[in-house]
Amino acid sequence: MTQLHIEKKFYKGYCVGTCKEYPGVVVWAKSDEELKQQFKKAIPAHEVALEKHHVKNMPEDSPKVEVISIDREDMGQ
Repeated sequence: MTQLHIEKKFYKGYCVGTCKEYPGVVVWAKSDEELKQQFKKAIPAHEVALEKHHVKNMPEDSPKVEVISIDREDMGQ
């Protein structure tokens, strides 16, 4: 059994959930039970996408955050 940690926020009658283990997965629903069902459907497809793009196979010593420099004129002000 996999346990997921869900951060829930309520907005205009809907519950929006962000998964801590899979931060790319954000779902919304009208109830807690519906939110759980949405995550159960979303996680398998998300795992397939991660494996397809080799995100899970990154070496442990690879940086998790990358800092890039952008010139202000390149930002399309």
